[in-house]
Amino acid sequence: MTMLHTFVGNVTHDPEIRTTKTEKVVAEVKIAVTERWRDEKGQWQDKPTVFWPVQAWHETARAIGEQVRVGSKVIVVGEIEYQTWPDPETKETRSRRYIRAVHIGLTLGSQPRSHTAPRETPPETAEPSWADA
Repeated sequence: MTMLHTFVGNVTHDPEIRTTKTEKVVAEVKIAVTERWRDEKGQWQDKPTVFWPVQAWHETARAIGEQVRVGSKVIVVGEIEYQTWPDPETKETRSRRYIRAVHIGLTLGSQPRSHTAPRETPPETAEPSWADA
């Protein structure tokens, strides 16, 4: 059974996009996540920031490459994965945990200026077509 987790954080560097030998697209990015809450006095409190590597594949990876930049505030839904490998120099076992993203998207609020919203189109001045009926 897969357990999905949701993270909201800020991207710490531009995504790295690559294609595997089998032509699969993979994106890697790191997000900074800081849990916040209000204490009994109504003051904001922060836990220490946790930096999570995020990996995404296929269309999700392509979308990350097109839309996500350093400073982007994102929502990531994914599985926490654990990876081990032998260090080529020391032969010791190395490990890391990361989020394998199933979904990722920009939040709708407080994006950096590089993520400009499309211009609003002026409201139609003509009567709607249903007004003729």
